[in-house]
Amino acid sequence: MSSSYAILGGGIAGLSMGLFASQQGLRIPIYEKKSEQEHQDNVLWLAPNGLSLLEELGILEAIQSCGTEQSRMVFADHQLRPLSYLDCHKLRASNRFPILAIKRLDLSRILLEAFRAQGGEITFNQKCEVVNEGGLFLRANSGSNKKLKGLIAADGIGSSIRSRYFLDSHIHYQGIRTYLGLSRTPIAAKYHGITTEVWGDKTRFMLSSLDGETIHWSAMERVPYLKNTAPIPINVLDELAHTFRDYHSDDRDVVSFAQHDSIHL
Repeated sequence: MSSSYAILGGGIAGLSMGLFASQQGLRIPIYEKKSEQEHQDNVLWLAPNGLSLLEELGILEAIQSCGTEQSRMVFADHQLRPLSYLDCHKLRASNRFPILAIKRLDLSRILLEAFRAQGGEITFNQKCEVVNEGGLFLRANSGSNKKLKGLIAADGIGSSIRSRYFLDSHIHYQGIRTYLGLSRTPIAAKYHGITTEVWGDKTRFMLSSLDGETIHWSAMERVPYLKNTAPIPINVLDELAHTFRDYHSDDRDVVSFAQHDSIHL
């Protein structure tokens, strides 16, 4: 067995670290438990400091070609009366970049392509665990052990590595259940490049459009604890319509046009 390093987790953090290492002449393999095609279609917002890092990684142009610059980030009450907002044009003037909205799957794809172009190796469908038996070993689901000099843990919020080495660490549930989804609706043009987060009583609703035709939305409510693995109710759209019945007509429109098969947690 040859001694080496490894990255556990092939999400955005793992791929970014792997790409950075490759550009420094270090070949660190990545092990990811999910399949290569398993990416959610939700939106992420990249702030100026994040875009600066992506520029250093040499993939800013590709990111910008897939993302949508935001002109404003608006916070409003449940009737869409503005409470505050962030002017992204001013943000660009002082920080070189505005805020950029991009699909998670596009960001992951660009990072993966750049990592592979640098000669990086990533293994999907590989569930691994770390064992200490006279040294540090990475045990794959194939049963093989790989001796390591060091490990970079990028295995997500429920990190098995963090829980193993930091025994006092645990996830704090904030009491918020969040549904993510897509709605193809005429009002999407109104939210093109303008992300709006609407606040109600123990509820929030966020709307954003990357193309002026489809709304990427999230519906949040405080509910008794439910694990992320808890199934989405079959009548989830009826429940959301009831929960947000007092919200502005735009929010209710988005729920009514929601694509049921797009809804996830």
